[in-house]
Amino acid sequence: MLRQPLSGFSCVLLAVCALMQRSAAQPACDPVTQYVDNTDGCCRMCPPGTSMTSLSTCTEPNCSPCGNNEYQDKYTTEQKCTLQPYCDPNKNFKAAVHTSKKSRTTCLCEEGFHCSSKECITCIPHTSCPPGEGAVSIGDHAHDTVCKECPEGSFSDESSWSGACKQWTVCKTGFYVSQRGTARSDNTCVESGPSPAAYVVPILVIMSLLVAVGVFLCKVKPELFKRVAKCCMKSTHLPIEAEQDPEAPIRIERITPEENEDDDSILTGVPLTDNGNVLVQENGKLEQLSRQESQTECSQVCYNVVSDVQSR
Repeated sequence: MLRQPLSGFSCVLLAVCALMQRSAAQPACDPVTQYVDNTDGCCRMCPPGTSMTSLSTCTEPNCSPCGNNEYQDKYTTEQKCTLQPYCDPNKNFKAAVHTSKKSRTTCLCEEGFHCSSKECITCIPHTSCPPGEGAVSIGDHAHDTVCKECPEGSFSDESSWSGACKQWTVCKTGFYVSQRGTARSDNTCVESGPSPAAYVVPILVIMSLLVAVGVFLCKVKPELFKRVAKCCMKSTHLPIEAEQDPEAPIRIERITPEENEDDDSILTGVPLTDNGNVLVQENGKLEQLSRQESQTECSQVCYNVVSDVQSR
């Protein structure tokens, strides 16, 4: 009896049934920690930080720790660990410190540098903010520095990849701003001088004293007041009368002392001529002093009179 050939549908159905029978025969293995061996059994893998030796069995794997500068970051059947990356200082990387055998060490850029690309093959310097700008976002291993112009009331006077804008200085009490700050410079504070009002009181005191001396002399010694005023004004080079020719010879005069209690020569002890020049006595004679000497003596006369008024 001849068999009829199977139809296409029947062939597909038989293939699916065979696959299902085979799948049902295989155990369910953990894809992370186990693997399927040639006998269709579930075998254990070595954990992270180790590698599998040739002495391993399916159920009892022989795992060896990774060596120095090596790592294994997952369960494995590999017999060797992976080398840690080399962080080249010539490419501005920090010296690597491998602290774990279960993870890959990341090479970090030196301070002031960042990765030139996503792969971080080399490191390049951060952008340096010029004077007048400050860092609003300081650069790190993965990002560059972001600069921005200093706002009103702040400044930056240096080039820096990490320096922010600084606030203008507020002058302390007793100081004032002599020069206003800019985006590149700070306020300039200068110590304040004494107030003009500080001079008012001393000036009023001196003026009051002079007025009091003048009033006293006018009432008590009018003739003496005239001579003292004439002498003092002459000592300050005020034009009272025509000055004598400095080339003229010194005039020698003789005077006879008179009994006059109003005579200023008696009060002050210094004889004067009619022109207010000072006479000095030598060997019974009175001589007229030079202009400079006369002015010095006149100053002494004024001082003696003021002292006499103060003592009274």
